[in-house]
Amino acid sequence: MSRPAIRIRQAALEDVAAAGRYAEQQSAAVARSFLGAVQSALARIEQFPGIGSSRFEQLTGIVSLRFVSTGRFPNLVFYLTAPQDTIDVIRVLRRRQDHLSLLL
Repeated sequence: MSRPAIRIRQAALEDVAAAGRYAEQQSAAVARSFLGAVQSALARIEQFPGIGSSRFEQLTGIVSLRFVSTGRFPNLVFYLTAPQDTIDVIRVLRRRQDHLSLLL
């Protein structure tokens, strides 16, 4: 079985860039660690697409919406799984943001 293709939407790229800039204010090492945590989350999603929580699918009604944590950083990677072996990363949001308003 082949691994699914990961497509990252512009909003998710902007989320990561903004969070990276914030982390860089702490230090370049923190920023690199943050980017590594995002890459690790994407690798987990790619390997096991169903690993993420479906809690927000139930709250939003967005079919196949899942999320995973970036680990020690307070960010969540929101993504959609598609039947065409595609993973669509839609947002990378901080845990304390209003996820529902940003996803809908």
